[in-house]
Amino acid sequence: MNQITESKSSPFLKISLRTVLIAILFIGLILGFWILPSLKQRKVSEWVTQNGGTISYVAEDRAADFFSKAEYGILGYWPGVDFIDNISRIKLGKTSDLSPLSNVNHIVCLSISQFNGSDLSPIAKTKPLESLSIYKSRITQLDALKQLSNLHSLEITHCDLTNIQGLSDCVQLTYLDLSNTPLKDIQGLQQLTELTMLQLSHTKIADFGPLKSLQNLVRLTLRGTSISPAELNELKAALPICIIESD
Repeated sequence: MNQITESKSSPFLKISLRTVLIAILFIGLILGFWILPSLKQRKVSEWVTQNGGTISYVAEDRAADFFSKAEYGILGYWPGVDFIDNISRIKLGKTSDLSPLSNVNHIVCLSISQFNGSDLSPIAKTKPLESLSIYKSRITQLDALKQLSNLHSLEITHCDLTNIQGLSDCVQLTYLDLSNTPLKDIQGLQQLTELTMLQLSHTKIADFGPLKSLQNLVRLTLRGTSISPAELNELKAALPICIIESD
């Protein structure tokens, strides 16, 4: 009789153990999916702080919708802000390596006051990026930015920029500042028809023709360039609603 009872209960026991194992595996996958990106983000936040930078999180950008960073409460200490929210904005001081940024892909705004490097490829993974500002760098080309289809504002100034071919795919740009660079060729800018503000002061531009296609421009700055009076008049005729500043 006991043998019969054991044989009947055994399948249920096996099913129960199988279910528990599946549940543990499922929970492990969920925790791994959540914890690994959080650990990577924590490393990024530590790196930013060590480089004298500042960070903003998504909740701070929509504090009225849910809660602000000040209201994280105990969750801000355990398990930590980086485990319950995503970095949305980073402001960096002086740095020469952007590779840590490849570990976060929620950034919408990035500002670097001095970049002693030229490799922008780590930024290519931050697809949501809408605003990028980089000053005083050794950047010569912008090919890495061609994947940033959400970019609306871009400032690359006081650097060694000579090639902007990568910008032709950033068709959502409305604000662009490439001033104080040795840039000569601006072929490709004609593709950025959403531009409303463009700064090209103190550049080496030889041909201003591509600018005539930017019919949405309302302000164009060309101070410190070699634009001739005739070229300036042609631009003013082609862009009647645009205020053009020149020497």
